[in-house]
Amino acid sequence: MLPKDTRTGGETSQVVNFRLGCEEFGVDISSVREITTVGDITSIPKAPPSVRGVMNLRGQVIAVIDLAAHLGIHRDGELTPGARIVVAESGGQPVGMLVDSVSGVIKIPLEDIGSPPELAGGELTKAEVKGVITLERGLVVLLDLERTLAQHEIEQVDSPACHKQPAPEAAADEPLHQPETAQLVER
Repeated sequence: MLPKDTRTGGETSQVVNFRLGCEEFGVDISSVREITTVGDITSIPKAPPSVRGVMNLRGQVIAVIDLAAHLGIHRDGELTPGARIVVAESGGQPVGMLVDSVSGVIKIPLEDIGSPPELAGGELTKAEVKGVITLERGLVVLLDLERTLAQHEIEQVDSPACHKQPAPEAAADEPLHQPETAQLVER
């Protein structure tokens, strides 16, 4: 059940608000697991361009998506010290979204979330945008994380080239080759 707005009695939504380049975006707080500083990110060979790599988050390896690159948003220069990784669930697995900064959590009455505009092409499609929130400081585009984070990109990162490939099956008339085993020699 959604929280009620004490001013109007209507339902509200809590949104994690963040910046990508010069624009403000938001995602529903229920899809966010945590927000962390940017640590060591290990690149993955042949990963899609918007995938920065993987990081170790308290013993769990997660994919890190550069959300600005993923959405085709221009970023001026390098990441700032305010950059953060928003860890969310997508397709049942955690994924880190690299953002330029996190502004905080805003509580919005549902009636204040406008319908997504008709978008003419571009990286963002109407399916990825849940709505638009108008604040005094400007607009916040509310993203649908499940649709925004392309599942195929996450799956490609989840299967890096360093994972072992299954051994090819031998023909029925070929004997199976048994690998030699090393023996420990005590001295």
